[in-house]
Amino acid sequence: MRAAQLLDGSVRFWHDQIFYKPGPDEKSVIGWHVDGDYWFTCTSQQMLTAWIPLVDCPPELGPLVVADGSHKWSHKLDRSLYAFHRGNDGLAAAVQDLGYEFKPVTMNMKRGEFSFHHCRAIHGSHPNRGSRPRIAAAVHLQDERNSYRASIAPNGRKEQYNDMICRRTASGEPEHWLLVDAPAHGAKDGPRAHESEAEGERASEPGAEQRRRVDIPGPAAQGVEQSPVPDVGAIAPPPTGA
Repeated sequence: MRAAQLLDGSVRFWHDQIFYKPGPDEKSVIGWHVDGDYWFTCTSQQMLTAWIPLVDCPPELGPLVVADGSHKWSHKLDRSLYAFHRGNDGLAAAVQDLGYEFKPVTMNMKRGEFSFHHCRAIHGSHPNRGSRPRIAAAVHLQDERNSYRASIAPNGRKEQYNDMICRRTASGEPEHWLLVDAPAHGAKDGPRAHESEAEGERASEPGAEQRRRVDIPGPAAQGVEQSPVPDVGAIAPPPTGA
C-alpha cells in the first residue's frame, strides 16, 4: 500500500468522509483548513489523507486544492485565519508575512485516481461552477505511532472524535492502535474486527489462537489506482520548527 511506504510503517484506517458539491453553487467552498487541527485526541503528526474523486474533477468542479509545502509551516499561523466553514481569502498575505510562499496546487484528477496530503497540510477547495455535482471521498489514515491523548475543550468537556467507537484499554481509555486476542479458529463468538491479510492468517489447527493487530472498525478504500499527480506534502517529517 502506497500509504505504508510514505509513512515507512504500518497504516490503519482512522475515518472517512464523502463530500458532495452540487453545481453550479457559489457557496460550495471548503475553506482552508488542516486535518490535524480537528484530531485533538491523536498524538501523531504524521497522519495522512487520501483524497479520491468519484467523478472526473476538472477545475470548474472545485477539486481539492493543497498549499504546497504548508505542512512545514502551518503550525506557525494564527489558527483564526482559516477554518473549514469560511472563505479562502486573506490567508496568502498572512503566509507571506511569515516569509513563506503561498502556492496552492489544484489537484485535477479523474475518477478513481487519488492523492495523499499530510495531516498538517493546508487545503480546501473552490466553488463548483460546473453543471454537474462534484463527489469525492476522503480516507484518513493513522500511522502506527499514533495513540490516544485526552483533550479538554474550552467548555470543560472531554473532546471526542472517533474515540467513542474504539476498543478500550484495561484502564478504559480509547485505543487507536490495538493488539487483541483473535478468536480461536472456527469459534462462533469473540471480537469482530477487520484484519490485515499482511499480518498473518488464522491458525490452521482448531483451538489455536494468535495475537494480531486489528483496524479500528470502519470501511477502507480499495481498488483504486495511484494518481499521476504529485503527493503534496505527503512524506515530510512533522512540523517541529521547520
